[in-house]
Amino acid sequence: MEDRSEVAYVETAVRGLTMSGRDEMAKLSESLASLRASALSVRHSQELIRRTVEERWT
Repeated sequence: MEDRSEVAYVETAVRGLTMSGRDEMAKLSESLASLRASALSVRHSQELIRRTVEERWT
């Protein structure tokens, strides 16, 4: 935001939520960092998808 504050928009299966509280933003930031740490690299993701397609659909 212009005043350097942070806002997050999160979609669920039921609705979208806009959050701006300090505790909410900290939890979201922590969750995203954890997801990033667990994610495969782009190259490894592509290899996994390619292998899965070959094993299941060819």
